[in-house]
Amino acid sequence: MTRRVLALCFAFAVIGTCVGEPLDHWTRKDLATGEDLVGIAFGNNTFIALTQTGNVRISHDMSTFTLVSPRPAQFNDLQFTGLAFGNGVFIAVTAIPASYELGAGSIFLSSDGIHWEKSLEEYGISFANPAFINGAFVVPASDMRQTWFLISADPQNQPWGKVPGPQSYAITPKIGFGNETDIATDSGHIYVSRDYMRSWTTISKPGLWSAPAYGVVNGIPTFVIVGDMQDVHPQPLCKGSVITSTDDGMTWSSVSKCFQSLTDVIFAGGHFVAVGQFGAVADSTDGKTWNIRSRAAGNYNWLRKNAFGNNIFVAVGDHGICTQSDPMDYKYVTVKFPAYGRGVVFSTPSSVLCEKDCSVGFPQNTIVILRAVPEAPGIYPIYTVPGRFLRWEGDCAGASDCKLTLNRDVAVTAHFSTAQRQPPRPPHLPQQPRPGPHF
Repeated sequence: MTRRVLALCFAFAVIGTCVGEPLDHWTRKDLATGEDLVGIAFGNNTFIALTQTGNVRISHDMSTFTLVSPRPAQFNDLQFTGLAFGNGVFIAVTAIPASYELGAGSIFLSSDGIHWEKSLEEYGISFANPAFINGAFVVPASDMRQTWFLISADPQNQPWGKVPGPQSYAITPKIGFGNETDIATDSGHIYVSRDYMRSWTTISKPGLWSAPAYGVVNGIPTFVIVGDMQDVHPQPLCKGSVITSTDDGMTWSSVSKCFQSLTDVIFAGGHFVAVGQFGAVADSTDGKTWNIRSRAAGNYNWLRKNAFGNNIFVAVGDHGICTQSDPMDYKYVTVKFPAYGRGVVFSTPSSVLCEKDCSVGFPQNTIVILRAVPEAPGIYPIYTVPGRFLRWEGDCAGASDCKLTLNRDVAVTAHFSTAQRQPPRPPHLPQQPRPGPHF
C-alpha cells in the first residue's frame, strides 16, 4: 500500500450516452483540502472519503464534501490504510505506523460515515486493501512474516473468520473475485484459489514481474490487474501495465498499449476504469481495448483511488484536482430478497453483487444476465445445509438465469429456500461385537 503523501481530490466521471462510449469529456475542478487520502467508497447514497489520519468527508450530492467534525476520538493517533463498502456497512482499516515499534491494527464500522464503532483490534497486525467480494468483506492482514485474510459477510453481527493467505512478498496483497475464483496479487506474482481461499497456486505476471501491482478486479468473465511495468518502454511515459485473464486466472496476457503508471481499477456500469499518473484515466468495456486520457481536463497530478455510485465515478488523488464528465441515461435493475432464505445475486456484466435489497444502474439497452446462488461456500457456518434457489418473481420468472434488455427500469425478487443447520457428525467409534451365544 503506497504511503506517499496525498492531497484530497475528487474526480467525477459519468459514462457517456450509449453503451461502449468512452469517458472522454472531463472538466477540471480544484478542491483546496491538502489532506492525505487513502480511500473512497460509495454506499447508502453517500460517498465517503477517508484521510490517512482519520479525517472523514461525506457527500450526498456528489459535488460538495463535508468534513465530519469532530473527528471520532478513537481515530486519534491511527494510520488508516483503506476503505470499503458492502451489505449496508462501510469499513475502515488501519496499520501499525512505521514509526511505532509496537502497535495494533483495527477495523471500524459505520453505516453513515459519521458514527463509527470498533469491530476488531489485533496487536502486532497491520490491515490494508479491504474489499467486498463474493458477498463478504475480505481484509488482508500481515504481521510482517506471513499474510492471511479476515472474512465476514456481516461484521456487525458475525465474527471475523481467518483463512491463510498466499506466501506474498507484499505486506498485504490486493484481492479480487470472479468466475468462482479468488485472485490475489503483489509485486511479483499472481495467486489463484479455486476453493474459497483454502489453498493457493502461484504464477508469475507477464509484463509485471517484480513490479508493483496496485489493483485487481473482475468484470465477468474478465480479470484485470493494473500496476507498473518492469521492462523499460521506448516511450518514457509508458510506465504502466494492464494484464487480463478470461479463464480461471491461470493464463494471463498483457495489453499492448502505452499506459502511464496505474494505481487503481474498478468495474462498474459496464466499464473497467483505471486511474493513475499525471491524471491518467483509462477505460474499457472488455478489458482488452482501452481508451486512454493523459492529463484529463488539464490535470497533471496523480489520481490514486476511484469508486462508483449514482452513475458517477469518483477518483481521489493529489493536490485537490477534480474532473467531471457529462451524465448519461441509466436504467436500473432492482433486486429484492424476501425475509426467508439467503443467497447472492450477481450479474453479467458484473455490476450486481447483492445479498440484500439493492438497485444498480446500467447504460440503456444493456443486456444483463442475473444469476442467483444460495449461501456462498466458505462464508457461512461449515455445518449449514445450504438452501436452494427457488424462482424469480417480477420481470423474470422460473429458476433459470434471468436475461434482461434494459430499455426501462426493471425489478426482480429472488426466492431462496431456508438453509438448515445440522450438528457435526459424532466421532467414529470402533465397532462393538454383536451380542450372541458363546461357544
